[in-house]
Amino acid sequence: MQKILPHFFDLQHNISYTLNENTLSHSGKKPKSTNILCPPLSYFTYFQAEIDVQDLQNEHISSFLFSLAYKDSVLSAPAYAYELYFTHRAHLFDEQKCVCECFFYHKLECTNDFALPKSPIITCDIFLPCALKAFDTNADCLVFIESYLCYFENNVPKEVLSCKQHLRTFAMLLQDSQKQSQEVALKEQLKEWHSHISAHIIYLQEAYKKYFTQIYYFLPEDKDTLTSLAHFSHSADSVDFAESAESDSHNSLLISTPFTQTQALFIAPLSDICALKKDLSLQDFRAMLALHYALLAPQESLANFAPKSNPRKRLYYALMCVSIMFLCVLPLCLKIYTYYLEHDIAELQAKSEALFTHQDSQSNQLAYDTFVSLTQRQNELITNLQDLSLWQQSYNKRYVFMQDIFNTRFEGIAYDDVSFYFSPSVFVASLKVSAQNNIDISTFLAYLNVGTQKAFLQDSKNMQNVKDSLNRDSTNHINQTHNIESFHAHIIVVHYAI
Repeated sequence: MQKILPHFFDLQHNISYTLNENTLSHSGKKPKSTNILCPPLSYFTYFQAEIDVQDLQNEHISSFLFSLAYKDSVLSAPAYAYELYFTHRAHLFDEQKCVCECFFYHKLECTNDFALPKSPIITCDIFLPCALKAFDTNADCLVFIESYLCYFENNVPKEVLSCKQHLRTFAMLLQDSQKQSQEVALKEQLKEWHSHISAHIIYLQEAYKKYFTQIYYFLPEDKDTLTSLAHFSHSADSVDFAESAESDSHNSLLISTPFTQTQALFIAPLSDICALKKDLSLQDFRAMLALHYALLAPQESLANFAPKSNPRKRLYYALMCVSIMFLCVLPLCLKIYTYYLEHDIAELQAKSEALFTHQDSQSNQLAYDTFVSLTQRQNELITNLQDLSLWQQSYNKRYVFMQDIFNTRFEGIAYDDVSFYFSPSVFVASLKVSAQNNIDISTFLAYLNVGTQKAFLQDSKNMQNVKDSLNRDSTNHINQTHNIESFHAHIIVVHYAI
């Protein structure tokens, strides 16, 4: 049996990677499907929310986090344009609260910008270091990934701190750093950014009782960013920053801490943590982590932003099959059955005629009895044929009646259950509905009473019992945030077709 190899497609460089016995191979051909995709971090929005611990048990926790993100103006598009993944950790200073690290994937925007191949796993660069577990590495480390400073504990992202705003301003100034007017602004921005990232590192050391000696970078642009920051930390007192950056070859970031005068964090690629080839590029290392991520995902609870399958998909297929049965299969079966009934009637008529022409006096009584029996059989078959004819004649009316019931969308009314009962001339629909008040139910009942159609309530005295039961359930549910206040009714609709 041929072994299926994991496959990763790099969207930014249009390169396909395959992992075979820890050996990486790549090609420039875009696949129709892949095992894992890793869109750029620009298609992800990070949001940190502090919530009560008891809110984690709420079955609508995702909707709650969406509402918090919209409240803080973090998101602008409708909720269906995003996929949410979040992790939670204990609050460092409040036992009654917890912190949710939320990532919103802009799935519609990414799909519009890239012709994405089919993939069961979609993740981002921040979660790829989780795959270091495949290399038997459990180190606690600081990793700078694009515009985020991430702290990993046992290969799990424990905390994510954003440096996005400072990095964007620094990049804009760096592009214009050749101008003398921008050099001072660049130094000021580097000073502010250095203070910002130093504060993040000091906070992580104090919060998790750690002392970091290294800071890792994951992408090539991360190396350039940290190198520029390291040059500044070594030449903060220099008058000419540009000259110092060209002549300095420091590979460590200096920060000032409350306990030590200066702390040095050596800058190294993330691949140094695991025993890999030294000539492995950062791009290839990222692809290797993504492929191991795809292998670990079925066994581990790793971040996955792939859209969930539609739970109503099976219902749609079932409705389609029922529609095909009503439109095609049942009429065909009725037609075939009618044909055989007509054939039997013709045979019975031929036998009855043969009885009339029989002249044997000794068999007259037997012939008469046979004739009576056959006549009764003939009458029964004719009656069945007439019933089938009536069923055929009213078929379209039954279909229209069912379609009218399903297509009726009355404001404030929700269908809980629908069932139908038919005879050739009378159609009955049993509707179990719910509404916010009895007025909507009464208005809907009046709406159904038209022409040859009558509608009435069957089990109205149980509505209060249903309401009381729902109220009792809502008070017993600890995490329910809204009380359910609805009225239920059982409506019988009788339609006279003939």
